[in-house]
Amino acid sequence: MIKLKEIYNTIVDEEKHGLVPTENWKFHDVEYLNDIGFSQNGMYSMMLKRPELMVSYKKPDGFIFKDKKKKLTQKFPTFDALCRHLENYEQQWETQPYL
Repeated sequence: MIKLKEIYNTIVDEEKHGLVPTENWKFHDVEYLNDIGFSQNGMYSMMLKRPELMVSYKKPDGFIFKDKKKKLTQKFPTFDALCRHLENYEQQWETQPYL
């Protein structure tokens, strides 16, 4: 079980790194990510389960895209740039697709 002090320290650490809470993002940005399958992952990011992708927003850097499987982190200055990347994102199949 997570202690209250651990939760507080996590929030303070995330705020120190300049991450912006998702409730302060533009509404249509959050809705677009929800529409394509992302869900809230704490206060500061949204995550997709399969493949494991995470999006967060940092004031000076813009949107931060993390792919845990490929161990890749990319920064996008605008949400439109992130959308273009997601539209062209190639993922690997876990099993062979039926053709």
